Amino acid sequence: MPSATSKNEDEITNPGAAAKKELLHLDFLDGIRALCALYVLLGHVWLQVWPRELGKVPTGIVLLCTRWMSFGHFAVTVFLVISGFCLMLPVVRSGELRGGVLGFFKRRARRILPPYYAAMAFSLVLIYTLIGHKTGTHWDVSLPVTARGLLVHLFLVQNLVHSDQINHAFWSIGTEWQIYFLFPLLIVAWKKFGSVPTTVAALVVSYGLYVLVNHFKSLHIIAPYYLAMFVLGMFASTLAYSSEEKWVSIRQRIPWLWGAAALLAVVIALCAHFSPENPHTVVLDYLVSFVFLGVLVHCSTELSSRLRQMLCWKPLLFVGGFSYSLYLVHAPLIQLVWQYIVNPLHLSSTNTFVLTAALSVAVSLVVAYMFYRVAERPFISSKTAKSS
Repeated sequence: MPSATSKNEDEITNPGAAAKKELLHLDFLDGIRALCALYVLLGHVWLQVWPRELGKVPTGIVLLCTRWMSFGHFAVTVFLVISGFCLMLPVVRSGELRGGVLGFFKRRARRILPPYYAAMAFSLVLIYTLIGHKTGTHWDVSLPVTARGLLVHLFLVQNLVHSDQINHAFWSIGTEWQIYFLFPLLIVAWKKFGSVPTTVAALVVSYGLYVLVNHFKSLHIIAPYYLAMFVLGMFASTLAYSSEEKWVSIRQRIPWLWGAAALLAVVIALCAHFSPENPHTVVLDYLVSFVFLGVLVHCSTELSSRLRQMLCWKPLLFVGGFSYSLYLVHAPLIQLVWQYIVNPLHLSSTNTFVLTAALSVAVSLVVAYMFYRVAERPFISSKTAKSS
């Protein structure tokens, strides 16, 4: 999911003007969020037309040109890296969790929960009025809605019981929400054992949990390895903004962008070998995390970087500003577009995909922005900014 981090939690002390304590908003993060949210949207359009659970896949040149969209879960990996990065920045700057543990949880709850519950209500209304019947698409995994499904979503544990009901994109909200409860403990470990041992431990433990879940099929936890992605984001903030001499030296000596590009090439090559549902793709999620660790450090330290300038393109920044809302509401909107506009035209699967993608992007952007103004923006007040 897009990291719903408050604007002030995206502000850090400019390493080039530390003495002046100049605050710099990391606009490029909104650019990354926008790209990831749009990637998820396109990935779900791809699944809408060729639902993997029904064994449908495109063939030939269409598969060659669109297969990259089937790896949309990589966007969730990036969102969690960004989340760890942003939430760790104030700790790197001050050495403490501002407002204490209780203050942190209050800020996170205010930022995450109101839009989430509003999106739940939005999805339920659409299900009970327009899109509540199975139609042989990926949206079918969200149906029917049971009392159990409603309950687990209310308590944000849908990822622990593998429930896709109501809105199949919501599983990652539960994942990130649960990681927040570990964040204060991670900071304690950071201080007591150091950033490197804590990061390595998180990588080992998260992969161990993944192996355990896959061994015991009765455990229905979705992607427990995302803890590692969050911690790698925390580590990236230390690399990029710590004033300790060893980290200053490391970030100046390593060509972060070149390293990220090399890893990205490896990911692309492996994607050509693995199918998205292959259990070994977890390796790719780890690699993607390291790719964006390098991207974050590079863009944070190279202020005139061409990549940073591209990510700060104004349309991207605009979409990034409401990317959380876009993530929350896009799935039922795709079903609406497909069910009531595209499917009745009886087009070929390729033309169905193209038209569904174009209309879904347009409709989702408009509706998500309106949703943002009503259900998200009111909870990013100046009062919240000052206290978070």
